[in-house]
Amino acid sequence: MAYLIVPQDASASTATVWIGAIDEPFGPGQVRLVSDLGDHPLLPHWEHWVSRDGAYRLDYQRVIVTGLQPGTRLPVRLLVNDRPQADARVTTLPADLPTLADKSFIVLLGSCFCQREDAEGTVGRTYVQLPAAARPDLKILCGDQVYLDDPWQHYLWHTHDLSELEAEFFRNYRNTWTQEPGFRRLLTDGANYFSPDDHEYWNNAPNFASVIRDTWFEDGRQQWFAAARQLYQLFQTPAPITTFAVGPLSFLIADTRSHRDSTQTHFMLPTNLDAVGEWIHHLTGPGVLVVGQPVFRPKTGLLQGSFADWNLPDYEQYAELARLLARSTHSILILSGDVHYGRIAWCTLTSGPELIEIISSPMSLVDKQAEGEWEEAPSLFPPFPIGGADGPAVVSTQVHTLDREIFSPIDSHFLTLEFVAVGAQVRVTVRVWPVRRQGDGSGEGFGRTVYQRSLH
Repeated sequence: MAYLIVPQDASASTATVWIGAIDEPFGPGQVRLVSDLGDHPLLPHWEHWVSRDGAYRLDYQRVIVTGLQPGTRLPVRLLVNDRPQADARVTTLPADLPTLADKSFIVLLGSCFCQREDAEGTVGRTYVQLPAAARPDLKILCGDQVYLDDPWQHYLWHTHDLSELEAEFFRNYRNTWTQEPGFRRLLTDGANYFSPDDHEYWNNAPNFASVIRDTWFEDGRQQWFAAARQLYQLFQTPAPITTFAVGPLSFLIADTRSHRDSTQTHFMLPTNLDAVGEWIHHLTGPGVLVVGQPVFRPKTGLLQGSFADWNLPDYEQYAELARLLARSTHSILILSGDVHYGRIAWCTLTSGPELIEIISSPMSLVDKQAEGEWEEAPSLFPPFPIGGADGPAVVSTQVHTLDREIFSPIDSHFLTLEFVAVGAQVRVTVRVWPVRRQGDGSGEGFGRTVYQRSLH
């Protein structure tokens, strides 16, 4: 039915490429990955996934393309029996951060994409219309790339066995990853880094959701979670922690959803939080930390958390994360989504540097009833007393364009972050890109700068 190439991790000389064949019969020797540089060897053995009912099949592999030059964009093609079946453009990281005289190192930040609510492919169309000077080197998609529990009315009125869940989840991924014109265009252009949030599983996972009958009992939750986790790892990433660096700018992308417990103790494995602490401790310049939910949030409260979604501060482990952040000797950007509004908030840590949180959500709203309501960050970080982490004041600003009748912080959008080296510091410039429907004009403030800061 479809072949796909989705670039994933990158370095200055390599690019990891995910190659998938969805319900396609082929022999391994029939498939080639080619570019202007020639053939790029594939792995001899493909990974296979087949649904329990036998109706769906995925053959895939992650192959590392080597011998590339830093800061380049290389078109690649997938040939099957020498016939083109899929194409993409891989990107490599620059050897160092550019200066003001060069094109910035650009990172796209987005979350919360519901394919069913973007039938026109507006996210993909908006992405391909970005000016060349604003085209990102890589994308960070920080949660809810799919909504496996959508539409909620269906899951309220119906229960499913494991075979049915597998089939429905697979169709959701297939329809999202192959949306053309649309989301497929975004996925195939440059590196993609993924982290999950609840809708890679279900609203409020791993706890029960009031509108999803399959999650009302432990057996149903376990079956759903196992099936969803397997597909997340197949299509997105199996890595709970991913790190890379461009010059002095270091990135860590963390999974804060897949290893949560149901007792609000841990939102990630203790060993993975230890890795976050080691990363913060060894920073030699600014850091960028990606998590599935905002860090600048209050506790949720028992009733709301039981029926909606628990936030990071609701977990005992949040105290340790707050202490690790408070001890940083370098500026840290926290990138997140989830909440269905755009916001930038910051504070100055007692250790000296700034902690800045940037939220981009949604790209395509799942349901009008889930529309966000913009909220200021709590006035202090952390939002409640934690030993070893003082409470500096937090300042918040909305992500919006000049004319709020055209775009407001709760409307569909994504952000880009432009990084350049300025002396010993790193300057970040944040721009907002409203997602536009067919026939819309360019929009007042399309690509407007909403924030700029020097980091150290």
